[in-house]
Amino acid sequence: MFENFWSAHPKKVAKQAAFKAFKRINPNSEATQKILAGVAKWCDLHNWDDLQFVPNPATFLNGLRWEDEIPKKSYFPGNRESVDDEGLTVESRKFLEENPLKKFIYVLFTNLFKISKAIKSTFNNKNFDETELSLTEKFSKVPFLFFDDLGSEIFTKNQNDSWLNSLLFDLINKRYNEKKPTIFSSNYSLSELTQIRGIYDKTVDRIIVRPIG
Repeated sequence: MFENFWSAHPKKVAKQAAFKAFKRINPNSEATQKILAGVAKWCDLHNWDDLQFVPNPATFLNGLRWEDEIPKKSYFPGNRESVDDEGLTVESRKFLEENPLKKFIYVLFTNLFKISKAIKSTFNNKNFDETELSLTEKFSKVPFLFFDDLGSEIFTKNQNDSWLNSLLFDLINKRYNEKKPTIFSSNYSLSELTQIRGIYDKTVDRIIVRPIG
């Protein structure tokens, strides 16, 4: 039965540790089918196309991850040449059509450049009622945030852009903790966000599992 699990899980690392975890659980046939079904559901998520962010098989077993509530997709990479008149990629448009909002709520369609520009306008501006903290808090509490073109800025993770990287994490982390629905569109895969664009790993970890409505 373990070999069935090993074959189904997309990340083939630490097989011995996975075997030990499977043996410790010692699932019967019915429980094994539930584990396999859980793996299949997670694999259906686009997020699991990036093996960097897929939990190791042993981690999946030890954490009883097949019992997790499977989230809806929240990250939609796509070619910017394929966007529609409203700036939505094919996948993000399809998601919105298949998951209509159950009630009227305020939706903010924006990107990191616009958010950072708004927050920077508060710096050393005594005539501005908002502060960096209060404005970040407002963005984190928007009922539904559509984060467009994530990764368009390059982060080198040096002192010059650590503020922007930290701002991105703080905003996404606040929304994650408060279970605010957020969807993302981007030209890059999740692994490319960290490896090529320089976004913090911990930020991408928060993007992977998001509440969507």
